[in-house]
Amino acid sequence: MPASRPLVRAGALVALALAAGAAPAVAAVSPPPGWGRAQAVPNVPGAGGPDPVEPAFVVEPGGAVSALVGTRAGLVEVARRAPGGRWAAARRLGAAAATPHVAASGGAAVAAWRAGGQVLAATRSGAGAWSRPVALAASGARWVGVAVAPGGRAAVAWTAGDRAWVAVRPEGRGRFGAARALGAAADTPSRPMVLAAGPDGTLAAGWRAPGGQPQAAVLTPARRAFGPSEALPAGPADREAPALGVGAGGQVTAAWSDAQGVLAADRPADGRWGPAVRVWTCRVGDAPCAEVGDPELAAGADGRTSALWSSREAAGTGAPLHAAVRPAPGAAWVDSGDFFGGFHRSSRPLVRATAAGWVAVWGNIGTQPGDGSVQVAGLPAGVDRWGAARYLFLGSRGGARPAADAPVGGEPIALSADGDGLHVAAWVVSAEVGGRTRVRIVAAVGRP
Repeated sequence: MPASRPLVRAGALVALALAAGAAPAVAAVSPPPGWGRAQAVPNVPGAGGPDPVEPAFVVEPGGAVSALVGTRAGLVEVARRAPGGRWAAARRLGAAAATPHVAASGGAAVAAWRAGGQVLAATRSGAGAWSRPVALAASGARWVGVAVAPGGRAAVAWTAGDRAWVAVRPEGRGRFGAARALGAAADTPSRPMVLAAGPDGTLAAGWRAPGGQPQAAVLTPARRAFGPSEALPAGPADREAPALGVGAGGQVTAAWSDAQGVLAADRPADGRWGPAVRVWTCRVGDAPCAEVGDPELAAGADGRTSALWSSREAAGTGAPLHAAVRPAPGAAWVDSGDFFGGFHRSSRPLVRATAAGWVAVWGNIGTQPGDGSVQVAGLPAGVDRWGAARYLFLGSRGGARPAADAPVGGEPIALSADGDGLHVAAWVVSAEVGGRTRVRIVAAVGRP
């Protein structure tokens, strides 16, 4: 997703109507089994403060959750929720010019963001305290991504000028090393950099070269620096960076879409990229679908890999969310069906894989004000099909009356998890309060 965008945007919000001076409501539907009720996350102090930009979340060992929220006032703030408790007031972490990105594994957490062209990074100790931000890039940074592997090994990547860059922190939670160039990078409109971490400590970075060719570089556990950039099997030049997942044994999988459907390619540990494999084909008669969204990808330590994406068969039709699962490396992809509840279109999904459970969350964009929802589904252990979709948020269909001129939507903005399967999903509610659109971040914690 873009590195910086305000949450107030048409077609991407869940809208609720409230009386003047009221705070936006949080939930209009009972939570599904395993999930707690959604709570508003403290973000900008004061009722008249600026709207937040998209947050990032960390699920801490023991079940506490930290939320890092960038504000349009140029700050990064941290709020914390104790296990089973409520969100504490946010405190300032540092200055920012864009959405913070955060990743965690085994108690180690790293956050990174842009400020004044710099790339800043902060780390969290096992005790929960965040360090002072340090600069990894001096100027010109446009996009930022972060990944953390078990043991604390971490990477922060960004684009600056016409190149992709990365800084690596070694296992053991030391300091970040000097920035290194990964290769030439295109100035794509959204998500030009992707990072992924595997259970064995493998890190992978993906981006697009100036001609549109998808590129990737891999850092194996035995190396101290990323290997050379490698071209992935050809993909369309107008797409985002490919989705990446690192699974059992360090195998890296990349997925992307074209006009025909969704493709994937694999890179074995210390090997080379294999040929592209067609995961799914979307056709209406003899013609391709009108639209196929960029996929999201997750790979687990159990060997399974899953891709999720939306598609539209023809202009003016719905755009359901599809899923496919590969039970093991080298196995055929299994069509897991689609999730669709009669809404106009599904948002881009978010998906996380842990040893204790897989979770996907997405939104359904309605055709009427407030007619949006947020849904969640799980992938149980040992199976190759996603379970039934359940509602985390249900807009006007849950009984809330939307404002006539409120934006429609239902797009989740964050999904994080720990190794024990505890997940936090976040989305947005907006309301007309005193003639002004008010926005709040809402999060639900669950162990589905």
